[in-house]
Amino acid sequence: ALAAAVSAEESSAQSLERERSHLQERLKLFKTSALKSSKELDEEEAAEESIRARLAEKQQGQEQRSQAMQHWFQSEEHTLEVAQRQLDFDEKNLSHQIQLLRNQEQRQRQQLRDQEAREKTKILQEMEVEMEADKRRQELEAQQMQQRIFLRQGQLEHELQRLQEQLVQDEQLEHQTVDAVARAERHLRQQQHQSELVKQEESQQSQDVLEQEKLLQAQRRRLQELTDRLRDLQLQQKMLADKEDQMRTDQLERQGEVLKRRQDQQLRQCQLQLQEMRSQQEQSDDHFRSKLDRVQKDLELWAQRVKELEDQLRRAFEVEAAGGKEDQLQLRLAERKSE
Repeated sequence: ALAAAVSAEESSAQSLERERSHLQERLKLFKTSALKSSKELDEEEAAEESIRARLAEKQQGQEQRSQAMQHWFQSEEHTLEVAQRQLDFDEKNLSHQIQLLRNQEQRQRQQLRDQEAREKTKILQEMEVEMEADKRRQELEAQQMQQRIFLRQGQLEHELQRLQEQLVQDEQLEHQTVDAVARAERHLRQQQHQSELVKQEESQQSQDVLEQEKLLQAQRRRLQELTDRLRDLQLQQKMLADKEDQMRTDQLERQGEVLKRRQDQQLRQCQLQLQEMRSQQEQSDDHFRSKLDRVQKDLELWAQRVKELEDQLRRAFEVEAAGGKEDQLQLRLAERKSE
């Protein structure tokens, strides 16, 4: 629409330029006739005696030429009046078109502002949706991580409970072994006063005691190994919990950085698009203002030129209305010569 309006203004300016060329051609004709009259005046001044003898004929010819010139001046005045009315009409039409273009420009700027607001709102909504989706995804991942942690803790607690039960059983077996050793020692002291036959049984019992002591030592070593294993499992559980906390913290930090970079990138893209739209609008405004200034300057020049032509015609009619025909012709020829 702006291009069509500008082309219409350019066509109007071209028509005004053609009218100006036409008026300049008529002015050249006027100057040419003035130069011819100036040459005739010089010839009349050179042969003044012969001119006076033929004054009657020349006055009649001059009257006819004066009437023709007056008719020509009247036609030129009518043409100038028509041109002035056309210029006034064109100026009004151009002012109306300028007002329409300004209104259209205001509407387009309002539409651009509305579109910019809609784009910002849309981008903010998309960012909010993405943030909400990321938040739900992070919450789901945190819940899954918490469930895995609870499951691992349950497994570790079950293993710990099994080890504790085994430890209790080993302690009970140790107590039973200690009781058995004590009973054997009591039985050995009771059998010390028996005979050599009983010594064989005593040696057998001593061997049992040695075996029981070896079994007790093995059970103690087993108990120590289970205790060490329980300590290692507790340490591993603590390290696993710390590692899972660190992994969850690192993952949340990475997701936050990725989301922040994505938001910054979208914001920069929106700012670049807005700057591009504003630069395009400013270039279009500058182009339209430059064309409008040129058209206004051309109109001012045309108005000034029309005013000068009207002043010239007014002076010519004033000269014709004052004094005799010969004085009028001499004044008019002198004025044309000076021009």
